[in-house]
Amino acid sequence: MPVVLYALGDSPLVAVLAIAAIVVPVLLRQLLLFLGFRWALRGARQDASRVSLFTTYSAALTARRARRARRR
Repeated sequence: MPVVLYALGDSPLVAVLAIAAIVVPVLLRQLLLFLGFRWALRGARQDASRVSLFTTYSAALTARRARRARRR
């Protein structure tokens, strides 16, 4: 944390705001993905359809992570 404070001009308020600006969009995206997944499952009564949706959801996240890793 001292490195972040030093890089941002020794102001704890600026450091907290900078960290929040980075973390909040990521957490919001994860929350929306989770809620969308829950909404998609609300009508699924059979276990097979739940497994299929979860597999699709997991594959989409894995593909996104793989693309991000290749760009680096």
